[in-house]
Amino acid sequence: MSASPYTLGWVHNLETAPASSDARGIIALAVVFPLVAVLCVGFKFTIRLRTIGSVGWDDVALAISCGLNIGYSATAIYQTKWGLGLNAADFPPENAVPFSRTQFAGGPLYCLTVLGFKLSLLISYLRVAGFNRTYATIVWVVIVSVVISQIIFTILLSAGCRPIAKQWDPSIPGKCINALPAYFALGGTSLGWDLIIIILPFPILRRLQLDWQRKVALLAVFSLGFFVTIVQAIRLTSIAKLATYTDSKGSIQWSAVEINLGVVVACVPTFGPLVKRFGQKVSRGSRSKVSRLANSSRRKTNESRSRLPADMSRSWKGPTVAEDEIELWTSTNRIVGGASRIQSSGSGDDDDGKQSASQSVHEQQIRVQRDVTVRMDDGGIQHV
Repeated sequence: MSASPYTLGWVHNLETAPASSDARGIIALAVVFPLVAVLCVGFKFTIRLRTIGSVGWDDVALAISCGLNIGYSATAIYQTKWGLGLNAADFPPENAVPFSRTQFAGGPLYCLTVLGFKLSLLISYLRVAGFNRTYATIVWVVIVSVVISQIIFTILLSAGCRPIAKQWDPSIPGKCINALPAYFALGGTSLGWDLIIIILPFPILRRLQLDWQRKVALLAVFSLGFFVTIVQAIRLTSIAKLATYTDSKGSIQWSAVEINLGVVVACVPTFGPLVKRFGQKVSRGSRSKVSRLANSSRRKTNESRSRLPADMSRSWKGPTVAEDEIELWTSTNRIVGGASRIQSSGSGDDDDGKQSASQSVHEQQIRVQRDVTVRMDDGGIQHV
């Protein structure tokens, strides 16, 4: 059956496009958010390789999580082909089986993506722990618990029916677990682990020998996990509002937001050097701009002085040579006079000493007059 153009022109078994469809928004979200996550992971790897020359297990876990996240987003986009984004009343019954099969593939991808970015954060905590064995032991206990719980839920979502095909085709004989309580259990457990992961770094950061600004910055970075927890709570609310199995657009949208935000938050602690370098560039740019403005101001001042009227230029006079000589004379006379007094007081009653000192002083004295006439007292010779 041919389909008329609808959103991206690929939804099956629909003749018209319902106005209530959210397919465009789902596709945009599934493209933009993973792109941001990939860029953040790329920056993280670049910083690690340039700063320490290698990557750690937390980076490997995050890279795997990012890859699974792309797979989940691709699944959500493909699911719009079979009716994701439609209200239950507009959903074509013929699309139920392929829709459910695609949704079945997305469940394990979601669980493992969440496991990946949680592991990345927890492994990075081990690096912060240093030689604190008690703290490291607690982190390892949380790591093992998170791995076990996420694997259990992955198995439940993958093998919740016997045979497995009954999970997307109800017409096949067999048995299935109740999927809705399983989703609630998964969401509630994941939310609980999120809170524990957020709280874990606080005690160790409080004991670090850092200034309070850096402590506040680190605590703010690790507190970004609260956003993931809030999204997780909204996702649980959307699951509770599910009318039918095919009306899952809300839960899938919030799941995509959660896992992409989780990947980004796991990258943020590594962005310190990048933020610092950016701040230094901004600071250097600001100083350079201020310097250019100052130089420009000085040039304008000099130009304005050079354009002063001639009468103003003539009315301003600097100190003349004669005035400078008078000032020099005053200082010289003060020094020589002081030397004369010292020599005189030190000679006692010796008349010859007085005459010698007086003659020496008179020989050194220079008398400067305003008519710029210099007279030497040694032989009556005058130079006019």
